[in-house]
Amino acid sequence: MKKKISITIEDRFLKYIDSLIDNSKIKNRSQAIESIVKNFLEVEKKAIILAGGSESVLRYKNTYKPLMKIEGKEIIKNTVEILSKYGVKEVMIATPIANKIIPLFNDMQQVNFIYIDDNCSGTAGAVKLCEKYINSDFFVVASDIYFDFDLNKMMMFHKSHGGLVTIATTTTRLNESKDQIEFEGNRVIKFDYGSRERTFSINAGIYAMSPKIFEIIPKKGSLEKDVFPKLTSEGKIYAYNFSGKWIHIS
Repeated sequence: MKKKISITIEDRFLKYIDSLIDNSKIKNRSQAIESIVKNFLEVEKKAIILAGGSESVLRYKNTYKPLMKIEGKEIIKNTVEILSKYGVKEVMIATPIANKIIPLFNDMQQVNFIYIDDNCSGTAGAVKLCEKYINSDFFVVASDIYFDFDLNKMMMFHKSHGGLVTIATTTTRLNESKDQIEFEGNRVIKFDYGSRERTFSINAGIYAMSPKIFEIIPKKGSLEKDVFPKLTSEGKIYAYNFSGKWIHIS
């Protein structure tokens, strides 16, 4: 049974919807929207949590960053719960401390976990290690952030622009920023990690990626230093500026 509804939608999304009309399988906007919603709901959502690096780097005041508690909950457990809340069913965790993380999720049956041993691949290399498990757009989340915002809206935006990567960004005090991120609309035109020239926009450590990223991602290296600057120069990376809870353990 179908029902007729009225919706308001941004121009950039409408252009994407119209691009799907082929006058064969999809003959109008209604069918295009239905196809998008169906694909979004039926595709099994996956995510990678980056908790790799040496055990010394992962520590903050003698506690592993993923295991630090904010508001009474471990950072990595909050991350998985937020991912699950927005439909993620499979989570890959790249880490050298899986034995300390596994017990946190003994009661979380709705998510399938894959643990990948990693202590020296870098953020890009850790993503590359997960290639064989992924065949659709996916999330990547750093293990040292505590956050809560609508990931479905971010993924819809990611699918709408056709780029390889969407970076979640938020605003911060200038002296707290570590990045120089510049935009032209939503397209990132400059990404300089650890720059002396900083902006009020900060990389939040949460990404949506196309599986095509695996064609260029190295087996070792940094997303922020090696991959993102290159994609920025090619116009293939976009920013999703969110309003919501975000805390970074540096």
